[in-house]
Amino acid sequence: MAARRTIYYVWTMRPTWVEISQGALRHNFGVLRRRAQSEGAELLSVIKADAYGHGLTICGRVLSGAGAPWLGVTSVEEGVHLRRLLAEETAYQDYREQPRILVMSGAWKGEAEAVIEYRLTPVVWELYQVDMLEQGARRAKLGRGELPVHLEVDTGMSRQGVTLSGLAALLERFHPETGTPLKFEGLQTHYASAENHASGMNEKQTSQFCKAALVSRHADLWPRFLHGGNSSTLVAEDGTLKRLHELARGLGAHLMVRPGVALYGYLLPEQLQTGEKAAGLAGELRPVLSWKTRVIGLRDGHAGDVVGYGATWKLEGRRRIALLPVGYADGYSRRLSRGNENLSDANSGGDVLVRGQRAPVIGRVSMDLTTVDVTDIPEIEVGDEVALLGVQGEERISADEMARARGTVSYEVLCGVGARVRRVAVE
Repeated sequence: MAARRTIYYVWTMRPTWVEISQGALRHNFGVLRRRAQSEGAELLSVIKADAYGHGLTICGRVLSGAGAPWLGVTSVEEGVHLRRLLAEETAYQDYREQPRILVMSGAWKGEAEAVIEYRLTPVVWELYQVDMLEQGARRAKLGRGELPVHLEVDTGMSRQGVTLSGLAALLERFHPETGTPLKFEGLQTHYASAENHASGMNEKQTSQFCKAALVSRHADLWPRFLHGGNSSTLVAEDGTLKRLHELARGLGAHLMVRPGVALYGYLLPEQLQTGEKAAGLAGELRPVLSWKTRVIGLRDGHAGDVVGYGATWKLEGRRRIALLPVGYADGYSRRLSRGNENLSDANSGGDVLVRGQRAPVIGRVSMDLTTVDVTDIPEIEVGDEVALLGVQGEERISADEMARARGTVSYEVLCGVGARVRRVAVE
């Protein structure tokens, strides 16, 4: 009888990953919380869109462990996932012991039961949302005012929120005399140009928000929370946060601010031009995400050889080319491609860091692979670690730099890191 063969498979991960610094996230949260508290406000930590691409699982656990009282998500789906995640932690099995979760883009039809079961707090601004939540709460036999909601007012962004003209009618649905199971707990708005203090939009929208507060007072409805600020508002030098604090105090409400990208170590370039507050905060924040890969191939190219799809990069002499297992399917944008000046689609392109030195992307970034010129980097080897975003030696590539090369903002760069890229928690 022939001996049985045992075949062992060794499964390793594709060498492209993201490192999420838990220490940096905790640090940023502490910095922002102290700054907010100095202005009489509390933080609502925004971790929507998979924590701006950083990973809801890692960031939700870190922020709840750091004492975040509120977490902001996009959808009921994200809120349910976050609740289940936190319930896996022994200390957070009871949802009432977890941070509050605000569903910032509201609930959709059929989601009322999940909102109730997982103790989520939805934002509302449409009558159908109120109807749906109220019906779901009655089916769940909730008593008067047992389901808290936050009402968003459109003060000039023309996107999400009830208009001032429709606010009174919507507020009527929350009056205790109606016996509704819904509770008007929060009044909020969103600023269209919070980082642009010279535009006048902040002042205009804050004035509209004050009018909304007067409508609420006239209806004898007093929110427990009032919020309208984001990362930009924390560094605003136009008095926006002071006016919001005065408004909240007039309503007997707690003021909250909703930082997002600042939690992850960034401010918009426009914010950095607004004054000393922004510059000071930027100096304290630490980027949370580093994006890495490895060299999986090396080859020598010769004059006349072309590199990548479309033959947009033509070698003018002997060059050393490194192959990286990352592409636009991972969120490494095709806009980071580089073409010769004598060929089409020429642009500035992107760089990566290898052995502490910059290496330019050459040719087109493809779906799964990218090529870089490493001619000037001695002793490079297959397996060398490459930083797409992050620090090596004294060099750094930030999300802001990558955003400039792509013609976008850091938000899109961070959120665009693909789901197939592993998120690894590090200290």
